[in-house]
Amino acid sequence: MATIKQKRTVAILLENPRKSVSSAMREAGYSSETAKVPSDLTNSAGWAELMDKFLPDEELIRVHTEGLRATKKQYNGKETVEDPDYAIRERYLELGYKVKKKINNNLELTGKDGKDLKFEVVYTNENNSTSETK
Repeated sequence: MATIKQKRTVAILLENPRKSVSSAMREAGYSSETAKVPSDLTNSAGWAELMDKFLPDEELIRVHTEGLRATKKQYNGKETVEDPDYAIRERYLELGYKVKKKINNNLELTGKDGKDLKFEVVYTNENNSTSETK
């Protein structure tokens, strides 16, 4: 069960999401020494309980799916068309791979067996197309 200080810390972070967890911990009444290691709080069962309450998986999945399908409206001279927003989709795709532990900070993809995945990169332009296997 979440403690009063854990609840206060979450409330402070909800009011000011840009605040660091350490800073919110100190404001919630944790000692400066305890706040130096915020992972002790964020790895606790009480924190997990609060995250389930305030950031339910269903909501995260819904928003993540929207991001993977992001589009942008553009005027092409005749009409407004909706095109894929690849920059936004890329951010959500990378986050999805990280959450599923399929990607590390070096952007190396791994499969279920832990081996590197092979993928084909295709570059196209009006004149020619090329591909390479990574």
